[in-house]
Amino acid sequence: MKLIPLRAGNPFKSADVIKAVASQPTPGQGINADEMRRRCRILDAVDAAANDTSPLEDADYGLLVKLINGFQFATAHPLLVRIIDDVVQPKEPEAAMATTE
Repeated sequence: MKLIPLRAGNPFKSADVIKAVASQPTPGQGINADEMRRRCRILDAVDAAANDTSPLEDADYGLLVKLINGFQFATAHPLLVRIIDDVVQPKEPEAAMATTE
């Protein structure tokens, strides 16, 4: 399991970026039903997130990393880079809890 921090910055919010990435098909392709179900698990986890973090199971996390790395962003922005880094280099749940104690 991985914990993805959800930043609430301006002009980008982590939850909105993750939802956009998970909702959009790979360019030139559609999304089949199985892929849609797997992506909806990510969307549901972000919607249910508490304490400004979203826990993702390993398979969901792996899919999100694949989607983030393949997504064609329309702009370059330092906050987008931080959000991408939060996803690609998340903290393990134990490490995240140790830093808050």
